[in-house]
Amino acid sequence: MKMLRRSNPAEAFSLVETVLALGILAFSLMAILGLFPVGFRQATSVTAETHGAQIAREIFATLRMPPFEDVDCFGARLNLAVLNTDDAPVRLYAAFPVSGNPSIGPEAAGDTLYALELRFRRLDTAANEVTLSLAPIHRSEDRLLFQSIVAKF
Repeated sequence: MKMLRRSNPAEAFSLVETVLALGILAFSLMAILGLFPVGFRQATSVTAETHGAQIAREIFATLRMPPFEDVDCFGARLNLAVLNTDDAPVRLYAAFPVSGNPSIGPEAAGDTLYALELRFRRLDTAANEVTLSLAPIHRSEDRLLFQSIVAKF
């Protein structure tokens, strides 16, 4: 039986080179995999900010519609002419059904994603400022704030 031999043994990789290449590959993969949690947190944060902007737009648009004396803000009856800084905040809850438009109401439901607080501050006799504080139900430490002057009369 005839043994096959290489013509030039210098053409092969040594064990040291192979182990070194595998070490560099493992280190690189660990660094790349370490970026995934950061990306997921950023995606979650961006989603919350987008939802918050949609909710704020819906609420502020509702509050800007006259008459200011009797506003139906998603089930909460408000009189913007007399609301003041000392009043208790108005609490609402929001969800995002499949349609993509926020579902806002005075009661928390099973699919509720956000708890909202509307705080009113009288700037002068001609304007009220409303601050919308929005907190995701599952991560209440993340708070988004939106402010708007909603009434001039």
